[in-house]
Amino acid sequence: MKIAVVTGGNSGEYEISLKSGNNIAQQLDKYRYDVFLIHLREQNWTYTNEKGEIYNIDKNDFSLCIDNQKINFDCVFIAIHGTPGEDGKLQGYFDMMNIPYTSCNSTISALTFNVSITYFDSLRQVIENEFGAYEDCKATVPKELIADTGTYQQRW
Repeated sequence: MKIAVVTGGNSGEYEISLKSGNNIAQQLDKYRYDVFLIHLREQNWTYTNEKGEIYNIDKNDFSLCIDNQKINFDCVFIAIHGTPGEDGKLQGYFDMMNIPYTSCNSTISALTFNVSITYFDSLRQVIENEFGAYEDCKATVPKELIADTGTYQQRW
């Protein structure tokens, strides 16, 4: 089974993502899996072999060509902190490519990546559980908790 461990990304969490990806790649059982550490940074998606040779990923099908041999991955382990690994972008891409990956789907990733939406949806659920319908208790919620929620507040 060929596993792509995707690391790097485009956020301020780039360095920690590299460490996470390297650690994951080292821990995967080499007797059971062919592990490829794939580095993403902006538009550059690459694999570097043990000799330091760099190969580009074909983004048309997320494959790799080494010595005229095409490598298709059976699964992707997403080890990117921040975008595009936690915001649903990679998940959507892998869904389109029909490649299994290790994380929640693109919709859940996108929703939970937005901290404000996640926080206020959790708050709404707590209020509904404690007081009944949100509309019934709106006046009892401190204004600071519902301020600055933008269009999300309009959903309520």
